[in-house]
Amino acid sequence: MITSGIGADVDSAIDQDLKALVDTTTEQVTFDPALKDSLMLQTPGKELSDPEILKCSTRLNKPTPTAEFLDTNTKWLQYWNRYSHAVKVPFMYGISEFDVLLLSTQEALEKYRNAFPCSSRIECSMVPEAPHYIELSYQGRGWLARCCGFALECAG
Repeated sequence: MITSGIGADVDSAIDQDLKALVDTTTEQVTFDPALKDSLMLQTPGKELSDPEILKCSTRLNKPTPTAEFLDTNTKWLQYWNRYSHAVKVPFMYGISEFDVLLLSTQEALEKYRNAFPCSSRIECSMVPEAPHYIELSYQGRGWLARCCGFALECAG
């Protein structure tokens, strides 16, 4: 099992701001591409993604079910670790160094790692120079290569 873009702790300030943007009376929420880019791909003073990828933002922007968004941002932290204790397969986790949605600290990384005590193998690391959306950043190829390597090692 390989995860990124989710974690044990969120930045509560940005979390509250995001929830305020959601119209809870609709079935789906679609974020403004510029806002989404600023959260997912950019960090002030850092060029973490190719500017060309931003030209694809409108095409890549898809609606999210409102219930899913709200669950992830309001309830996730209350229940995720009930499921993590049941994971027995190898587990790899990466958190981006410059994540504006999640707390990307060594403590948060260790908290997430420790929530999978039954996993047969655990690898958790900080992905350097990466924004929240690692896969579309300059670090994307390296991260995906690491994921493939982990999968091959586990399958072998």
